[in-house]
Amino acid sequence: GGRRYYFRCPKLGHRCEVLPSVGGVFASRQAGRLTYQSQSADQIDRMRDRAHRLEKRLWPDKGKPRPRGRNRERLVEAWIEAGAAFEDMFAATVMRRWGHLL
Repeated sequence: GGRRYYFRCPKLGHRCEVLPSVGGVFASRQAGRLTYQSQSADQIDRMRDRAHRLEKRLWPDKGKPRPRGRNRERLVEAWIEAGAAFEDMFAATVMRRWGHLL
């Protein structure tokens, strides 16, 4: 094993691996009331992210093996369903927000 280094949060006093700058002061994520991007994602963001994750699994970067056989078929079906669900949700959102302009 290796070593892991920690910082001590100047506001809360607990240890953390990262101290982001919050308003010009270095503090932990909790002290700065920062959230992860996934914590503020709405349903349409989650649908888009799911379709994107499935797409990356089906067509990975160079050097990574592609899924084969039944697993690939299952992923293709899930990717198609996720993409269709995202498109339906996106269309409904567009119509709800800007349908009056059409």
